[in-house]
Amino acid sequence: MAKISAEEREASRLRILNASLIVFRRNGFEKTQIKEIAKEAGVGTSTIYGYYASKVELFVAAFVDEVLGLEFDESKVASALEKGITEGLLKLFFEDRVKSLLEDKELLRSFVVASLYNPSELMAARKCTNRAKQYEFIKSVLEIYERTNIRLCAFSLNHLAEAILTIVEQIGMQYMVDEIALEDAEEKIKNQVRVMLAGKYSNL
Repeated sequence: MAKISAEEREASRLRILNASLIVFRRNGFEKTQIKEIAKEAGVGTSTIYGYYASKVELFVAAFVDEVLGLEFDESKVASALEKGITEGLLKLFFEDRVKSLLEDKELLRSFVVASLYNPSELMAARKCTNRAKQYEFIKSVLEIYERTNIRLCAFSLNHLAEAILTIVEQIGMQYMVDEIALEDAEEKIKNQVRVMLAGKYSNL
């Protein structure tokens, strides 16, 4: 049997992710079966399991990793930060990345509900996601901002990045369980980030 090249393997993975986006959106998380995604992608079910250990992991990869794993454009970051750290950071991270993900509300909610029945599988899938990349993105934005702006007190960028990511995750969850509208979630995120950064930078 011929060995599959790295390029062919990556192309197969992308076909699976694109197919999963179509099938998950069509059927919802709970009703989607791996064999349907395999048929849509033109691969065998065993091929999918060669990339992703479970339906949860595949869902997370398709709807989280691909949305949040966008390339880092330093010039775009610098331009956005001209309006201040809070507006710039939230545009770059929330509006440009997370907001489009949250607009698939019903699908995300069905995923969360289904995953609660198997929290260990959900936690395992999260470890396979790009959460670390999300964290590094926020931290990199803060680092770029600090090159030209004075930070008024000592405060770890690691802690700042983790705190901002946690705020987005928690308020995103409130939105998904219908506690708040998307516009209110966006404003709440901005307000909490402003409060957290108050006194840390000379220009918010």
